[in-house]
Amino acid sequence: MLEDFRLKVFLTVESEGSFTKAARNLGISQPAVSQNIAELERETGEELFHRNKGSVTLTPAGTTFKRYAERIHHWCSVAEDVFGSAGRLKDASPVTIMSDGFASESVLPGVLGSITALNPDLSFKVIPPGSQGEPDLLLTCRPHFAQMSLEDVDTFLYSFGAVALSDVPSLKGSRTIRPGVRMAVWTPYLPLLPLDMAADVVVDSYSVSTLRGLVSSEFVVLVPRDPHDESITTLDIDLSFLRMDLHAVPSPGFAGSETFSVLRNMLLDTE
Repeated sequence: MLEDFRLKVFLTVESEGSFTKAARNLGISQPAVSQNIAELERETGEELFHRNKGSVTLTPAGTTFKRYAERIHHWCSVAEDVFGSAGRLKDASPVTIMSDGFASESVLPGVLGSITALNPDLSFKVIPPGSQGEPDLLLTCRPHFAQMSLEDVDTFLYSFGAVALSDVPSLKGSRTIRPGVRMAVWTPYLPLLPLDMAADVVVDSYSVSTLRGLVSSEFVVLVPRDPHDESITTLDIDLSFLRMDLHAVPSPGFAGSETFSVLRNMLLDTE
């Protein structure tokens, strides 16, 4: 186990609201629970729980500590899935992922590289939207919608914004895109564009790298924001209406697999 067991004890006490119930849940003695919490409080220098008769509640310091404990617990679980036993992911290969250019070019390479390095018997096939056959996993981008259905909540990974890129000298520092400027846009953005902007679209593509290559050709390019790329001039234009959500939708047979669990957790880390 990669995780400090004391964090698991802390989170179990918080969720159960009782040292006794936490001990029963973890299969250890109540004094052992108390000792683990006491050690955490000694090391943090803070009281983490208010002790009441028969129950406990978080102190303000405990509430803050919980946020860090949850993150550590989550990523230790992910690390155990990925590094715990190289080669143990045994889904029928290749695992087929249907994905548009954004996820294929910006999200998947690092994730699949990490998984296959540790699981040499596992392989993946990435196919574009519209390909024949049912994929094991569909990575789909949808317009951002704050009030999701329960089904969408189950598949949601994270939201991402848009950016306008241009090398056109007259547009540097501009907060608007003047009519008549040639535009190249990521295809899922087309139905979200105002009519005046849509009229100036000359190129649309699912490939983000193809669109980025048009920046030097005096296009204004609308693509998903890449927080790691600062090489191209970004126009200071409000594109909040182009915000999208990334969803991971597994096939029924793939949904309960260990591979999907590892994939989903690693995809969350690409936000």
